[in-house]
Amino acid sequence: MLFLWALVYYVSGVASLAFEDPVSNMAIIWFPAGVSVSAFLSSQRNHWPMLFVALLAARVLLGEHGWHALLPTLAFSAVALAGSVAIAWLVRHFARRGDDVHAIVLWLLATVAVCGAQALIRKTWLLLAGEASQHTFLSNWMSGVNGVFFATVVVMNVLNSNLRDFPTSAREKAAGGLCLLLLALNTWYIFGAPPDWLTSILDTDAGAAVYFLLACLPIALTLAVCVAWRSPGGSLALLVLGSIVVNYTDQKTGPFYVPGLLEGEPLLLAQSYLSITALLVVAVRLMTQSNKPYDPETGRLPGEGVMYQLHPGTGEILWDDNLATLLDVGVQPMNTVQHVLNRVHPEDRDKLERHWSADVGLRASSLAFRIDKGNGDWLTLYDQSPGALRDATGQVIVGNWQTSRYS
Repeated sequence: MLFLWALVYYVSGVASLAFEDPVSNMAIIWFPAGVSVSAFLSSQRNHWPMLFVALLAARVLLGEHGWHALLPTLAFSAVALAGSVAIAWLVRHFARRGDDVHAIVLWLLATVAVCGAQALIRKTWLLLAGEASQHTFLSNWMSGVNGVFFATVVVMNVLNSNLRDFPTSAREKAAGGLCLLLLALNTWYIFGAPPDWLTSILDTDAGAAVYFLLACLPIALTLAVCVAWRSPGGSLALLVLGSIVVNYTDQKTGPFYVPGLLEGEPLLLAQSYLSITALLVVAVRLMTQSNKPYDPETGRLPGEGVMYQLHPGTGEILWDDNLATLLDVGVQPMNTVQHVLNRVHPEDRDKLERHWSADVGLRASSLAFRIDKGNGDWLTLYDQSPGALRDATGQVIVGNWQTSRYS
């Protein structure tokens, strides 16, 4: 998983560096900011140090594509990733349990504040080095904020397992596919075609104004795809919209390329446009989907979960009837502790074994671990045990398994 995060971070960084501002020598659109925030938000805290190292290595490698010397690159990379950690920590620490709106507002405020602090640090560094330009602070702040807004929405929509609700009916699939096709064609036409067809009919100012207003049509179609195909469709629509908008704006076409703007400013407008669209996708998701509340610290989803009784003396486990809703119990029996441990991720087996030991079972405890769902995919579960009881056979450890949205 660490390698996959590092790879996604690196690829998104290469794409971002293709749109470097020649004035400030900085990437105007910095998508890795959102990728790193998503990585920390979706991972357990004890994995953050290794995740930080993996992403730091990927960012340093991006220096091959136009960054300066190794030492400044390493310093800026560490500061940037520290900012991503700070955003994730603020959201996880202060978000109210089960309140998605509160968590999103925290994410917005934390992103604006942390990216502002990072831009100020970079501005100060360049001032001391005598390399600063008047556009450095604004460009860096906007690229960080919009990179987090856009990329985090795309990545988290894909990652959140409780949102993977791609429609199964043929009508919904067809509606989503049609909206996605119209989105691609409409965005290509508005951003890729010159505005002569408008300015030749209307006066220049009015034609430019109407042309600018037409940019609202792709936003509406993006939201339509999100409604039809839900969260997975929202991510796909944002990727289609973003790739077309950024590509043509960089080629100096489209409604954001207005004569008189400074070099790089059209791309700043384009990425703000994409960020607003991404935030609207989040709003649509909140309004149209019954998103399950969760614990910001553990990622634990609500509900009764799966109850079990463990007899430490024999190693036998008795489950309730809901186990099949989490795991494919037909692949391998789950009647004993050893059966369960055989399906648990190798890095988590010792932790679960200690969690179920007789001494630990005497007191309330909890644990997050990964287990094979039965198809080769890892599912993160949150085990909570109020302690040990006694029945006719002796000591019994009772507990509850619930899914966690953290990987």
